[in-house]
Order: sequence, then C-alpha cells, then structure tokens
Amino acid sequence: MDATLPDNTLPPATAFAAEIILPAATETAGLGPLNPDHRADRLTAVRRIEGAVWYEREFTVPETWRGRPVVLFLERTKWCRVWLDGRPVGECALLCVPHKHPLGVLAPGTHRLALHVDNRRKPAPGDNHQTSEHTQGNWNGVLGAIELRATSPLRIAHVGVVPDVAARAFHLTVRLESSTECSSYEHLQAAPEPDGGTKHDANVRLTNIGPGSETRFLGKVMVTCGDREVGTPAAQEVKLTLQAGPDAALWDEFSPALHRISVRLESPQGNDEHVVTTGLREFRRAGTQFAINGRVAFLRGEVNCAVFPETGHTPMVVAAWRRYFQILRAHGMNHVRFHSWTPPEAAFTAADELGFYVATELPFWGEWTPAIADALAPEGEAILRAYGH
Repeated sequence: MDATLPDNTLPPATAFAAEIILPAATETAGLGPLNPDHRADRLTAVRRIEGAVWYEREFTVPETWRGRPVVLFLERTKWCRVWLDGRPVGECALLCVPHKHPLGVLAPGTHRLALHVDNRRKPAPGDNHQTSEHTQGNWNGVLGAIELRATSPLRIAHVGVVPDVAARAFHLTVRLESSTECSSYEHLQAAPEPDGGTKHDANVRLTNIGPGSETRFLGKVMVTCGDREVGTPAAQEVKLTLQAGPDAALWDEFSPALHRISVRLESPQGNDEHVVTTGLREFRRAGTQFAINGRVAFLRGEVNCAVFPETGHTPMVVAAWRRYFQILRAHGMNHVRFHSWTPPEAAFTAADELGFYVATELPFWGEWTPAIADALAPEGEAILRAYGH
C-alpha cells in the first residue's frame, strides 16, 4: 500500500508485502497504522488509512469463457482504478452503488488484476456519512460481492420497473448493450413468476451493434396479455407493459407482497436474464399527508447515520439488515431515513420483505449549489438505477 505513487504507475509485484482476504476493510483485517486519535465526540477507528491502497492477485480464465466479455463486479468500494495485466482498464468514483468494470474478452489462462482504491477522493466537497469519520468511518477496501462475470456479447444492461397500481401492471424499460458487432434475430421474453400465467413475448431484430458504431434496431416489440396487445418500435431501450392481473396483491407496510419479474434475452450471441423483485404500490402526497395505495400513512422512524461500531462499515448481507429492521418494527417503526449515505442492496431487499419505507440520500451535507448538484448527478442517477424498483 502506497499513497505516494502516481495514479498511472502500477507497483511492482514485490511491493505487495501484506496480505488481505477480500471482501474486507483494511481495519477489520488488522492492517494499517494504529490511530493515535481518541475522540470524545465520535467513534474512533482502531486503525486508520487515509490514502491509496493497492490490492493485487492472479486469476485464471477457464476455457469455457473463451470469446465471452468479462466484467469485474465490486459491490462496494471507494474511488477505484482497475489494472489488468499491467495496464489500466478503467476507473469508477461512485460510492453508493456497485462498480462494474468491463475487462473485455480475455484469453484463457492466468491474468494479473490490481485495484487502486483511494478513500481520499469524494464526488463533491463537504461531508457525508458515506465517508466521514463521524460514524462508520472512511474505510478502505472492498465489501460485499467481488465477482468476475462472463457475459454475452449482447446482453441486458438494465431493467427499470415502474408499478402502476390503477392498471395492476408494471411498466418495464429494458436497456440492451453489445460489445461486439452482430446482425441477427433476437427473442426477448418477459413473464411474471412464479404463477406461470400468460407469456409476454417480444421479437427484436438488431443490426450493426458495436463499440463506436451507430446502433440501429429494426422491427417491433410486441407484448400480449389476454385480449390486449401493446406494440412499440424496437430500440436500444425496449419498453414493455406487463399486466399483473386484476387480483394482484399490493405492497404496503402491513402486507408487503412482492412480485418477481424475469426478463430473458435469447440470441445467437448467447442468453441473458435479469430478475427484478418489486411491489405494486403507489406512495404519494395526499393533501398535507402521505398515502400508500390511497390509504393515509404515518411515517414513524429513525435517522440512520451509518453507525456500525463493531465493524466500522455497513453490513452487506440481508440477514443483518432483517435483524435491524425487525428491531425497529418491535419499537413500532415503519420508516428509515439514511442520512447523507445510501446502504447496499441487502438493506433494500430486507426493507421490501418487511414492509419498511426507505428514504435514502446522496453522500453530501452542506450548502447546496448548482456545482454540487452537477457533481453529484452521476451518483444520484446510479442510485436510482441500482435500487429504484
């Protein structure tokens, strides 16, 4: 670990003297200098690293991945630059959502991966509970899932879901992306699970898809349910309306019914599937009050400032967040405001299951200016894509 090296300089293999088993933070792994501070106004980290830390290891690409684009998935970290086989391949500054680094098509065999994580860098000036020393601490490391994913040249990049309580339907926006040129006939299928009801099929013809080239989509996307039929021109964003049925259960704090929607893409370039768990609900203002599905709701909750004294960082598993929400429910609460930070996906999963209303925030507190808004816009858009379902 060395904060003095330039960002574009990869340390030699001999520079990696310490070992760490990721996922972890350096403090929980017992790495870094002891913290001489003893604060009375906040939690004090036992060990503290402020700066850049390099993480390196070798990995093997199996023969079965030949010709398939590989993506590195880091569920939660800080500003991070990724190096592959001695060359930088990308960086990401997002704090609140997973990092997804395309590594390209890798030859089967051994490769060297290095991560350059710097916890000094923030998307905007000011303070926040995502990185401040006040509560969880400004840890360095990688938390949650760390995965190499072999993908398809043509794949589903994102599925956005908007519930429509009045129509008992879900409006889906499916974004496709491609890493190689292809010209073929594709089949997109969306279906509710697990009731096995009416299938909703969509045919998409794709032509001239590739990096740096103009993407053109020819044909139509059709969605059929009973005697209803909805059609739309095929595009990079394919819009579908999925009828849940007149008796579909609604989600609220008293009955948190969930629906599992799968979207599957089948093509000669490979298959891809994306699953979204969501609820049919409508939360809106009703005069001077809030209402959920037309019924007035009274929010009773706490402000969560990322206080995790046992680890110095947020829990990353659903079980831990279930326990947290169950304790709040035992005290009559139904709502949490995450103050100037956003928890991981596990928190949203547990909240959905247990019927909790969540208000999450950007990593910032201070004077709000147009410059701050512009700096934090990528983070806000990424939060909505990752957790807005």
